[in-house]
Amino acid sequence: MPRRSPAEPIDHHYNISKLNRVFAATGIVLTVVFIGMVVEDYSRGWKRIQRAFARIDARKAREAALAARRTALGEERARLRARMIEANKQLAAHRRELARLDKKLKDLSPQIYLADQQAKFTKASLDAQRYKYENALATAPRSASKQKRGLDELEREFEGRRLRLARLQQAETSAKAARETLVARREDVQTEFEKLTSDYRTSLKRLASLQEDTIFKLRNSPILDMVNPSLRVQQVQLPDHFINVNFMRIPRIDRCETCHIGADRKGFDDPKLNEVFRSHPRQELMVGTESPHPYNLFGCSPCHGGRDRSTSFWSAGHSPENPREEGRWTRALGWKFDRFNDTPILPMKYTEAGCYRCHSEETNFREAPTLDAGMKTVEDLGCWGCHRIEGLDRQNLPKVGPSLEKVASKVTRDWATRWVMRPDAFRASTRMPQFFYLENFVNVSGPRAPTVAQKRMNEQGRIENDVMVNAIVTYLFDKSHPADVAAVAGRGDASRGQKLFSDRGCFGCHLADPNARRDLTGTYRQFGPNLTGIGSKASRDWIYRWILDPKAWNPDTKMPNLRLTPQDALDIAEYLSTLKAPPAFEQTALPAIDAGALDRISLYFEMADKTMLDAKAALAKMDLHSKQVYAGEKLIAHYGCFACHKIPGFEDAKPIGTELTEEGSKAVHLLDFGFIDLPHTRHDWFDMKVHSPRIFDRDRARGWEEKARMPDFHLSQSERDRVVTVVLGFQELNAAPNARKRLSPREEAIERGRRIVKNHNCLGCHVIEGYGGSFRSVVADTSLAPPIIQGEGAKVQSDWLFSFLKAPKTGQIRPWLEVHMPTFGFTAAELNDLTRYFASLDRSSYPFLARDYVAEPGRWAAGKKVFELLRCKQCHPRNEQEMNAPGVDRASLAPNLQMASTRLRHDWISDWIKRPDEWMPGTRMPTNFPKGDDGKRTSPIAALLDAPTFAADRAEFARLLGGDDRAKSFLSDPDQVTKALRDYVWSVGINGGSAPAGPAAEAPANPVPTPAARTARSTGGRTLPNPAGR
Repeated sequence: MPRRSPAEPIDHHYNISKLNRVFAATGIVLTVVFIGMVVEDYSRGWKRIQRAFARIDARKAREAALAARRTALGEERARLRARMIEANKQLAAHRRELARLDKKLKDLSPQIYLADQQAKFTKASLDAQRYKYENALATAPRSASKQKRGLDELEREFEGRRLRLARLQQAETSAKAARETLVARREDVQTEFEKLTSDYRTSLKRLASLQEDTIFKLRNSPILDMVNPSLRVQQVQLPDHFINVNFMRIPRIDRCETCHIGADRKGFDDPKLNEVFRSHPRQELMVGTESPHPYNLFGCSPCHGGRDRSTSFWSAGHSPENPREEGRWTRALGWKFDRFNDTPILPMKYTEAGCYRCHSEETNFREAPTLDAGMKTVEDLGCWGCHRIEGLDRQNLPKVGPSLEKVASKVTRDWATRWVMRPDAFRASTRMPQFFYLENFVNVSGPRAPTVAQKRMNEQGRIENDVMVNAIVTYLFDKSHPADVAAVAGRGDASRGQKLFSDRGCFGCHLADPNARRDLTGTYRQFGPNLTGIGSKASRDWIYRWILDPKAWNPDTKMPNLRLTPQDALDIAEYLSTLKAPPAFEQTALPAIDAGALDRISLYFEMADKTMLDAKAALAKMDLHSKQVYAGEKLIAHYGCFACHKIPGFEDAKPIGTELTEEGSKAVHLLDFGFIDLPHTRHDWFDMKVHSPRIFDRDRARGWEEKARMPDFHLSQSERDRVVTVVLGFQELNAAPNARKRLSPREEAIERGRRIVKNHNCLGCHVIEGYGGSFRSVVADTSLAPPIIQGEGAKVQSDWLFSFLKAPKTGQIRPWLEVHMPTFGFTAAELNDLTRYFASLDRSSYPFLARDYVAEPGRWAAGKKVFELLRCKQCHPRNEQEMNAPGVDRASLAPNLQMASTRLRHDWISDWIKRPDEWMPGTRMPTNFPKGDDGKRTSPIAALLDAPTFAADRAEFARLLGGDDRAKSFLSDPDQVTKALRDYVWSVGINGGSAPAGPAAEAPANPVPTPAARTARSTGGRTLPNPAGR
């Protein structure tokens, strides 16, 4: 029955009209919100960046396509067209033969197919019949003969069908070969056409894929972009790198390439491009697929920092490098400081900090120059002495300051007092920091005018610093070990001493320049102290004793023994004693002793383990001197002076500073910013801390014992940047062990050697691994400088190198050098590490085992003859008589060949003779075997073979080598000539160059390592003598 309408009005608990209006309003709001959400998602910043990059990429693809088109339509294309026309003409002349072959191949195709099918079917029947025969043999032997006849018949049929198939296939192969012969020329030209146009076609395809056409717009349109957009979040999972979230290690998912989409691509290096579009620099080292740090394994955030999953500029955590950049980012990109981001991206100048956490076991960081310079600064300034740094504590670093065990016998008390007060007043380039009279003691208000209370605090701080300086100096002199510094009779020659100071190589580690500023990374000549003012610091007698034998005064010193004669030492001491301190330093007023302040400081230390009454009683028993000694000992412990200096009574003292092993990961809220207006970031706090270490005490009312103790090194801006880079690199690893750089045994040997080289400043004189050699800058003729140590492991025998480094002898190798190779006093372990280091660098065998090399007499004699022809003797003496002969200019001599067999590696000698310019650029050894136009080495004697003046020499070589043909072959071959020279040179060291007797020369056991790529070629200014003119 029909449904009745409800009675009106219907009873409701709500108003229908009102409800409809609410639904309509909420529906409109929901629609607007949905549309806004879609618009917001569609207009994300990274999508705009990707669209812009796509347009840049398309422009480059278009340029590449145009360049490829010009190549494809150039002269080469016209030449190929001409060849194609000629090939077609030749093919037209054989068109009947080509048509016959095509018809034959067409007819053969079904025949081959039929014959192949018939052979396969027959093979199947044959296999079935064979089974029947084998089954009959096993179950019904009487019927086997019948089955055998059937099997034989099928075998004959199968062989016939196989033969027919083979004949048909042979006919097809012959026809194809004939056809290919006819069309080969045209096919070759066609292949060249395709190669010529391949880049153009590829560029066109790429350009088409980058066009913002209808498909592109549909794929990236709102709503539809959820399917398969071309503009998408680019991310890579990094399972070996983690972030800490609520005490859990979460694998990183790096999305940096969502914006930096060209980072791992080459070709986007134009400085005009916005930084976000540029290629990552040095892709052979980072990001590149073939680099040690490919993007798919290392990403970006493990090294640079930042939120790995972020896709917006602000939330990623970009950090401006300076206020100007911050203002530009704020205006253009809406950047603002994110105080909740614990791991912001490092500013660009600190970006190398990310290298340290994985490479902390290495000594140098040559691929990261800022980090490398920073680590050298941290090491040289002794930061590790107060602050434990994992990695450096395994490097066995020596204390950076001199031993103070005998300080009273070295300097005067007044000089020591003034030095402790303000070290840079004596020497501007000093590494000794300033501990006293800093802001938190004498200027507590900073740049603002002090209040009355702050003035009293400043005055009290100055008095306390006076007491501290006096107390520390009193303790050092009271505990100084007695040492007799005997007076030296006579006077030295200061002018000769100045010359000796330069000639003997002292400038490799020292300066003597009162105006020099500290430079720990630009030169290796500041390894030792600047000796300006040394005459005001120490007596001439002490200087004489020190430079004559440094280890006699301090066995732990890194100062080597130059093996000076007493007269040389006296002359140098006389010269150094003339170098006086600045007058302002000498005129500095000495601090007064305030008994009350001394009592307060001493009482504080006494109360560490006593009550106040007991502490006061203990002090009452002390006289003024005893109080100063007591306070000095405690203040040395308080300020950590023992971290850099060897001080009696502090042999087992522990570092006083905060451990820095993971300081770069410390939460920002744990850093004390005090009342200083400073951005709350790690790098800003670290920079301010190393710039003004006591600044965070500003405007604070603290007792002296509560104030910051870190001294002021007076760092320059560049030094601050380097040190901050290093400290930011001291991070929690947050990576799997396999992500960290693990050294192989060979690399470990190299790193041990590098540490010894660094600790002893070998780079001050020598160029090693392409670095160092600062001493060469003060030598007018670099050929008179210490040698470049290149290829040393392949060059010398390890046992000889061990002996030489243990006890070098002046003039043993290069008698023309005035500079002395010093005696460093290496331990046996250090000597083994050094010899293995050089061998490992050149991948040479280690340890080197000496072998008896027997030369073939004819080749040896030919080598001696070549030695005479090339006049090698005029530079290389073969014995003491030749080296000391009358009229010999020792300055022009080359190494004595007497030590060739004990010093050099046998296989290296011939390779050195052949290419000295590659082994050691700038060497005085001439390149007697230059490269020809084909890049191969040529013999200098080959061009003289047919010269009339060379006839007698050629006949002599023919006699020695058993015929003219052999002589000609020998003299034209650089390898044979250099090996013959090697055999002769080797014999000089064994028996003075006497002729050998024995079998043919033994083949080398190991190939000579190829020297690294060289950047220079030189013959040292010497010319090859012309044998024909003898």
